[in-house]
Amino acid sequence: TVAKMWQERVARKAAEGHNWDLCVLRPGWIWGKDNFYLAGIGQGIGPFHLLFGASRELALTHVENCAHCFVTCAEDRRCDGKTFNVVDDHRISNWRYLGEYLRATAGRRLRFPLPYWFCFLLVRLASVIMWAP
Repeated sequence: TVAKMWQERVARKAAEGHNWDLCVLRPGWIWGKDNFYLAGIGQGIGPFHLLFGASRELALTHVENCAHCFVTCAEDRRCDGKTFNVVDDHRISNWRYLGEYLRATAGRRLRFPLPYWFCFLLVRLASVIMWAP
């Protein structure tokens, strides 16, 4: 997220400096035919699949809807200077999505939920350890 924010900031600064029209599009997790596995659903480890924030809703967008949005914004001058989150109207939790994915692919992993606060704590701890003298 931090890297994306910096990239957007750099793009905006360049657009202002060169007097370019800029429309920022922020796609969610892009899925489509033969691409149902999303990095946002966690990580498989052996017989388990760790879900980070199992109850959170996934910000999904189908590849065709995402492409349509990009084309629309490229052709419509009203989009200049605006920012759009490209997310479809799917309302599905990380837990449910992974369950459906595992059933559809005959996956044999057990879902193991990790609360988002716990994941955040682990990242902070790793950061402290990494930067410790």
